[in-house]
Amino acid sequence: MNGDNTSMETLGRNVREARHALGWSTDELASKAALEPSIIVKLERSNECSGSELQQISHALGIPSSILIPNDDRTKSDKRATRRVRWAPIIITAGFMLVLVKLMLPSLAL
Repeated sequence: MNGDNTSMETLGRNVREARHALGWSTDELASKAALEPSIIVKLERSNECSGSELQQISHALGIPSSILIPNDDRTKSDKRATRRVRWAPIIITAGFMLVLVKLMLPSLAL
């Protein structure tokens, strides 16, 4: 996985911050992830690792790998799904109100 070194939030930075939050050294994280310490150092410096390595690291840290991946790398389809979710309650409520008005109109005509 390649990250953008100019981004404020990077994969390597996220891994480093999670590691520091747990008070672990790179050697401790590498040991818990069953990886070589050089892989952790390379990831934190260059944002490069394989998908399987990222899974091992996230498992060792006890957090989903999707949390470690910077926002820039998340798919646009995730953003589109979020937009749909925001509109769903409004559309459902509007449809319910239309049905309610249609049901009430005959009783108002009396």
